[in-house]
Amino acid sequence: MCFLIQQTGTLESGDIWRAIVLGHATRATLSVLRFRQGHWREIVVDIA
Repeated sequence: MCFLIQQTGTLESGDIWRAIVLGHATRATLSVLRFRQGHWREIVVDIA
């Protein structure tokens, strides 16, 4: 995102913060989608 903004104009601190927030939101969304697949239910933990 920062690369695109820099190519089209000036890159300012607000743009960098927006890119950081967008990155976090993207990772959170992907984590939720992956978690909802349910493969974690098959993991067996042996506590002995």
